Amino acid sequence: MGDFADTFSFRAAGEAREAAKAADSSLNASLTLLQMVSEMRDWETGRFNEVIRSLNNRAAQMDDLKSEINDLKAQVAGLQNRLYNEQKKDKGITR
Repeated sequence: MGDFADTFSFRAAGEAREAAKAADSSLNASLTLLQMVSEMRDWETGRFNEVIRSLNNRAAQMDDLKSEINDLKAQVAGLQNRLYNEQKKDKGITR
């Protein structure tokens, strides 16, 4: 019976080592996956912030363009008014 107990103990110890290796591998895989998820989340957060920053810059550019357009509209209105007044004066002189 002593040989049977030694064989059983030897097999049990081997299986315990294999189970420990499997658990260690599983833990390492889980830690690697968590690290990857964390890095992906950081990348997504950075990309999201970059997109928002870009949209804000675009909105500021659009506001600048709208301001320039409004200035040009005011200039055109002023020129149209001057032209109208000049034409009105010319009509008064020719009559």
